[in-house]
Amino acid sequence: MDNNAPIRDARSLGVPKMLILGLQHMFAMFGATILVPILVNGYFHGEGLSVQVTLFCAGVGTLFFHLCSKLKVPAFLGSSFAFLGGFSTVAELNTGIFEGMSYGE
Repeated sequence: MDNNAPIRDARSLGVPKMLILGLQHMFAMFGATILVPILVNGYFHGEGLSVQVTLFCAGVGTLFFHLCSKLKVPAFLGSSFAFLGGFSTVAELNTGIFEGMSYGE
């Protein structure tokens, strides 16, 4: 096997490497799916996203993705950290339509 050749089928790696890659993927996606709602709740003082809803939506989104791709693309649709910077800015706005808005409304 050429070391520079692309891997087109993960089964060619063998079971031990596939298990290690699977564990790595599980920890990365699970961490993002749990940590994002916790961070968002911090921005909204506990009134943002819930971990349970995020896990449910990630699971339903993944099942829908598998249904649409006819089980040909192995993927898990989890959360992303990309929007958190902008999200924290918008969460603290007190101008325009957000002026005078409180978290309890």
